[in-house]
Amino acid sequence: SERKPRPATDGSGRDSGKYVVRPVTEQQLPELLKIIHEKRMDSLQKLVHAFITAQPTCSKRQVELKVQEVAEKLKRPTGKAWYLKREYEEKLNQYIRTGAISSGGDDGGGGGDGSQG
Repeated sequence: SERKPRPATDGSGRDSGKYVVRPVTEQQLPELLKIIHEKRMDSLQKLVHAFITAQPTCSKRQVELKVQEVAEKLKRPTGKAWYLKREYEEKLNQYIRTGAISSGGDDGGGGGDGSQG
């Protein structure tokens, strides 16, 4: 018996429009890093929900993948929490310094590095 050709899975098939990948863009990354930093004790679902509420153009699955790419959930004495990986923590600090995002919480900004006075 002849084998039927398998459906194309490279996005060229008839259904390709239904499965549009909506990833977190470079422009949206600061917002995601900030949410992870501020809500680090929350579950992955809560982080995703908070981000989707602010950036509804992204799909939940893509946000989940991005969170797991930029952060890791670690068990510390204070409990389990999401911690940004070093390179992304540096990016977050850079975004705050350049004003790409507000530092949230402390209106002073500056990160308390003791440079004043």
